[in-house]
Amino acid sequence: MKNDVKAKFITSSRLTNYTDFEEYKQNLYQSEKYYILLSILEVSLRNSINNYLIKKLSIDWLDNDILHKDTKQKVNEAK
Repeated sequence: MKNDVKAKFITSSRLTNYTDFEEYKQNLYQSEKYYILLSILEVSLRNSINNYLIKKLSIDWLDNDILHKDTKQKVNEAK
């Protein structure tokens, strides 16, 4: 990738943790390998938390008073 294009789209602060652009690209390729596994883990964890809260509180646990006001507002917007 040309340096001017890199500079335009990838900020220097993004690259500060890498020794060079090649290391950054390798990190992207490694991340790609684990994306599906991470997605499955995320959905499984969310569903497990949801099932736990349904058992402990109720099917309507999202409408329960355990959530912060801002969070309840975001849930209502999502619905």
